[in-house]
Formats: sequence, C-alpha cells, structure tokens
Amino acid sequence: MGCASNKFDPCREMVKEADEIRAVEKQIAKSETKIKKFRASGDTASLNSEMRRHDALKERKKFAQFTADNLRADCTPWSQDQPLDQTQYREERKYGK
Repeated sequence: MGCASNKFDPCREMVKEADEIRAVEKQIAKSETKIKKFRASGDTASLNSEMRRHDALKERKKFAQFTADNLRADCTPWSQDQPLDQTQYREERKYGK
C-alpha cells in the first residue's frame, strides 16, 4: 500500500536532518579547500564569492542542527509506534498532552 503520506514522525525527520548535516559538512570542507586555494592564488573575486558561500553553508548547518535538536526532544517511543498526523502532533505540542 505504500507509506502513509500524511503521518508526521519526528524520529524519521530527525534522521533526515542528520543526513542533511553530514552533506553540508562535506560541502563546508570542500569550500574551505577552495578558500585556501583562492587565498594562495590571490584571486580576491573568487575568494569573496566562496567566503559568502561558506558562510551560507555554515548557517544552513546551524539551522539543520537546531531542527534536529528540536525533533530529538519530540522523538519519543509513542511516535515510533504510532506516528501522529501533523494536525494531531501540533495539537499535542500546543496543549502539552
């Protein structure tokens, strides 16, 4: 039958964010290598462009980490057994049930 498309599972989302963090970390490492190369060559235009990209990647990683941390708090045994749909999930978060 396929997966339930309207179910929200914080644990599954947390794993997706962890994958995102790992992917961004690889991009950051590549960016740092490019920055070193541009500094050595004296190419300031490329250096400035790569520095902006590097800063954007660090912000993206920070946001993914923040999201993963929030999802980790919501990843409880009941969510693994029976994921709530997003409306039920929001209601429980809103009223603390």
